[in-house]
Amino acid sequence: MVSLACLLLAVAACHGDRTPPTSPTPTPIPGEAYTLSFRLLHSASGDVGSNFTRTVNGSGQVSIRIPDLGVAGVDPLRAVAVELLPLGSPLGRIGVFITSTRNGTLNFGNPGRDATYGIVLMSALNGTDYGCLDYCPTCYGTKPYRYATMRLAAEGEDVHGYRARAATDMPFRYAAELFSAAMRVPGLQFGSVDLVTAPTADITAAWADIPASGYGYRDAPVINFRFGDASSLQCPYVTCIPGMTPYEQNLRYAAYLAIHELAHTYLSAPDYDARPGCAPPSSGLLTCVLVSCPPPETDYPVLSPYGIDAIRYWALMNHRPPS
Repeated sequence: MVSLACLLLAVAACHGDRTPPTSPTPTPIPGEAYTLSFRLLHSASGDVGSNFTRTVNGSGQVSIRIPDLGVAGVDPLRAVAVELLPLGSPLGRIGVFITSTRNGTLNFGNPGRDATYGIVLMSALNGTDYGCLDYCPTCYGTKPYRYATMRLAAEGEDVHGYRARAATDMPFRYAAELFSAAMRVPGLQFGSVDLVTAPTADITAAWADIPASGYGYRDAPVINFRFGDASSLQCPYVTCIPGMTPYEQNLRYAAYLAIHELAHTYLSAPDYDARPGCAPPSSGLLTCVLVSCPPPETDYPVLSPYGIDAIRYWALMNHRPPS
């Protein structure tokens, strides 16, 4: 057990190879028509069971209005279109990002071939305000992996200039499992994070000694707290449980930090939403977008319904192949 050591929780990103394959985009042949096949998907309940086709040629485009689709329980303004992979594909049916809308109309250009797209309609069942989740549109499209791997740095490994220490992988594994479960809906998986034992991975997590002035920064967030020292507990932000030892309390707090940092590194989620009307549930703090603050649970954190919607939306918007 590690105790009374000043440690960091670091999550660093590097390129992986588990991005769903994307088809090359040929040059459209003038005068030739191509068929775009669409399947409607609900971000919370999966396949809606509705298919339709449209034809596009030349420099034309196909426009689809969300309110005209007749699907209940969805946001009328927001949807994300992805390439829909064949049944039995190794990485599931959700392929690369194609386009999205914030005004209720999806526009599809001519791909120069017949194509199959899935239109993911964003759930309105939890009252999620997707406008509050769109406060950093420039953050989207910065991560090439949808199905990510994560590893725990080995003892002695250099992680952004800090020496990794031997400690439990529990907070990282817990956060990864929460994210993967959130992105799983009936018959579909919008993404996943798998903790692996390997020398390389898309994301590297680490415990490491840092000075007391440690701070956080994008792509290698550093969170300074004393693992096993009750003086570092963040109460009542993370409700402390009577009877828990300082070590257990800090391990539980580390699970909150892992959720926060994985949202940065896997989803490129930004920290703050300062606009009026977006708090609660965001409260200007990323963790409070994903879990209830202060948390009502008396054990480890669980994602709120709003947080699950946020993870699904950010995953669909963010993960795109390298240009």
